Amino acid sequence: MIFYGLIALTAISLISFLAALLVSTQHHRPKFVMSLVALAAGSLTSDALLHLFPEVVEGGVAPLKIGYGVLGGIVLFFIFEKFLYWRHCHIDPDEPGHVHPFAYSNLVGDLIHNVLDGMMIAAAFLAGLPVGIATAVAIALHEIPQELSDVGVMLHAGMSRKRTVVLNTLTAFSAFVGFFLVIIIQNSTSIDTGLILSLSIGGFLYIAVSDLIPELKHTSCGKDSLIQAIFLFLGVFVNILLLFLD
Repeated sequence: MIFYGLIALTAISLISFLAALLVSTQHHRPKFVMSLVALAAGSLTSDALLHLFPEVVEGGVAPLKIGYGVLGGIVLFFIFEKFLYWRHCHIDPDEPGHVHPFAYSNLVGDLIHNVLDGMMIAAAFLAGLPVGIATAVAIALHEIPQELSDVGVMLHAGMSRKRTVVLNTLTAFSAFVGFFLVIIIQNSTSIDTGLILSLSIGGFLYIAVSDLIPELKHTSCGKDSLIQAIFLFLGVFVNILLLFLD
């Protein structure tokens, strides 16, 4: 079962790489990138509230503990972003090569999410091949719009095409860390996945509400605003559809 799990993870990681490569070729089209930012906002919020939150609740985590985790995620991402702003305060925001801190916040959130994906895939394949395949397919379908939107966020933040593809691919392969972590300590209860998921919820909501949605409010053209609204709803709609695969 471990072998099949590794095949599934490799396939998902390759999909992420191809998605990053495809979208990065469109970096010269601002309207396209902003549409992906809207897709990311819808995808992150709906993933946090429709997938991660129910997963934590169904896991029997105490409501107060969930609240602490979500709040902790928001605070941690706020501090992380402020630290990045402090480190880059001497750089002119309009200077070529400047990258806005929310790009790195998004990467951290994606990193945590991919590690958790790896953990879920490992647990599913340990439970059996049918369960493992179903879980891998659901995660793969989720990763496609998620990776597309993540690349859009990083390009919009000023990150170069090459750096975007490299960093996004590295975060995608971080799923192997979560996978092997579960395999190594599968009989241990030392990993508090409920708390980790709660932190991810807080981080995803912070990125969407604090960084991405405010960027969309700068658009004044009615047609562009409508397109962004459609993409935001699309990000939500895809996650709603994925509920039927859970």
